[in-house]
Amino acid sequence: MAQLLSTVQGSGILGPTGPTGATGPTGPTGPTGPVGATGVGATGPTGATGPTGSTGPTGATGSTGITGPTGPTGPSGNSITGPTGATGPAGPTGPTGATGPSGPTGPTGPAGSNASVTAGNGITVSSGVVALDYYTGTTRLNTSFPIGTYLLMYDANAGDTNGNVSNMRINSSYANFQNAVSGGTAMAGTWRWRGYGARDGCNNPSGASLVQRVS
Repeated sequence: MAQLLSTVQGSGILGPTGPTGATGPTGPTGPTGPVGATGVGATGPTGATGPTGSTGPTGATGSTGITGPTGPTGPSGNSITGPTGATGPAGPTGPTGATGPSGPTGPTGPAGSNASVTAGNGITVSSGVVALDYYTGTTRLNTSFPIGTYLLMYDANAGDTNGNVSNMRINSSYANFQNAVSGGTAMAGTWRWRGYGARDGCNNPSGASLVQRVS
């Protein structure tokens, strides 16, 4: 352009400026210049609070941290026992419960020893059971009764109580027992007086004696 004007000025009178030609295409944007200094303006009013946004998803739980060291044990406190309260009144007795089932029967214990018991001395021993002997027969002139047997004996002369009957016999005719030196049949064993009853009082000593076989 400068060359064209120089050529025109050198050759003649400059004519009027022609119309402006059409604007050429926009050139590329130049680089951004440096940011200018921030101006100090007055703070504008606070805007209205916007609506609360929706809650976001819960984040994952973090790992458990390391347990810290145990602190020192504090001093023991003083133990003070308070006074015992008064005993309250007894409550009513509850009803008796039902009886429980019977327990099983225990085992049979061992049989006791009868080593010191001899059968035939007024007792009977059978399967560990000891029983007193007694005569169960019906023989009219029986001469052997179990030890311990009591009999009434006719005796004209009473003997001493607990003394031995020297001649205990059974009369063959009357089947009564008597203390006689002869007649009848001698009774087995040793007999002793246990009591005496006079038939006609003391003046007539004939009467009955209670005797017992002792061996």
